[in-house]
Amino acid sequence: MILLVPTAPEVPRARLPKLWPGLLLTLILAISFLEANDILKADYEFLNDLTPWLVAGPNGDIILSPEGQEHLRRRPLLKISPAKGDWDLRRLLFANFIHGSIWHLAFNLIGAFAGARLCSTFIPFGVTLSIYVLGGSIGLLTSVLLSSQMSEYIPHLGSSAGIFALMGAYYVYNFRFRTKYFFWFPSRRGKIALRTSWFFFFDVILLEIILSSAQLFPGRLDIVDHLAHVVGFAAGVFLALFLRLIQRWPSFLQTRAEFIYWCKISRPKDFDGVISPFSNWMELLAINCYNDQIKFKMFRILCKHPDILEEKHIIKAFRLLGPTYIRLNTEVAATCVFSILQKNRTIPPGWLKATPYDSVIRIARRLALMGEEGPQILFEFVTVYRRAHPEGGDMERKLELLMQKLSGLVPGGAEKLGNATEGSTPPPNTPRTDPEKAKRAS
Repeated sequence: MILLVPTAPEVPRARLPKLWPGLLLTLILAISFLEANDILKADYEFLNDLTPWLVAGPNGDIILSPEGQEHLRRRPLLKISPAKGDWDLRRLLFANFIHGSIWHLAFNLIGAFAGARLCSTFIPFGVTLSIYVLGGSIGLLTSVLLSSQMSEYIPHLGSSAGIFALMGAYYVYNFRFRTKYFFWFPSRRGKIALRTSWFFFFDVILLEIILSSAQLFPGRLDIVDHLAHVVGFAAGVFLALFLRLIQRWPSFLQTRAEFIYWCKISRPKDFDGVISPFSNWMELLAINCYNDQIKFKMFRILCKHPDILEEKHIIKAFRLLGPTYIRLNTEVAATCVFSILQKNRTIPPGWLKATPYDSVIRIARRLALMGEEGPQILFEFVTVYRRAHPEGGDMERKLELLMQKLSGLVPGGAEKLGNATEGSTPPPNTPRTDPEKAKRAS
């Protein structure tokens, strides 16, 4: 058995989802349930008197007699919730806050709390509540009009469609980024950050689509309103996309704080095309250091113009090359290292000391395959990394083993990489296109 529960988008601690939006929505649902409790009790008693109108159908199933259908249209719950044979807009909106039982409410309170809390990273509570109500109402209306049941006077109610709408909104806003999950295995448990990709939702939605198709026929599998779930999710997706279009929210921004900062940025009179945009990306990353989309843009400038950027800019940029980013975007990290060393710039010693050996292996493998200059750049990279760890010993042995393994990936690798751990670097002006000169320089 595997349990995987989303807890928050991967953002800094200061940008984590707030608790109060989820608590406020659950409080609204709980108060609504208490207000409707008298009607729910009356409806329960009303249904207990329905037995005389239940008759055997032609296929041996239990159906309602015509008199029973007429009696059912007078049930108390239809005063505050819609049904296929009797509905209006007011009851359709109210139905998002009404639940048929305490257990129905309890399960939905969990989803409502999680949905409102997760969306608080991207949108205000008023917008969250609007998506919940509109998406849920669209889902309930679709279910009311399309589902087939033994009577047209069976109410449709509950917050599930609205919760799925919030799930769809979160999916839109965090699609390009990562989500932190709590995972549970029989032998291990903890937290893990995974890309918020479509397949995390696909399994749930696929199951809901299969089950909701049964609602189009009288003999449905269960009493859960799967059709409202699917349509509510789709409505949440389209509402969030429409909202982002109105906001002109760039796809590379993740949190609302980044969007607010982005709206305040003004183009300077002397726009240089390198330092100004690099500084803007760094300011945004100071708000959210987990935004890989902005890191791509910032590292692209670093790779194209390492000779223009100052040393302080390079140091700030390399601080963002952490082990997780290197694991997920090894090619970007290797390109940064390649560009810096190619222009005879210095890789920040602090980054070299802090970078673990397995990250170095990933970068080194990419460097070994980067054209004719790759082996020479790899030589320099391993050398400066070794010098950043002067203790020698086990690190020296690991680097020698690494160079032996990589020599098989490079044509003439043994000749080109054999001296990589001798502890000397080539002179700054040594041409890198000639392997023989590079070897003599070492």
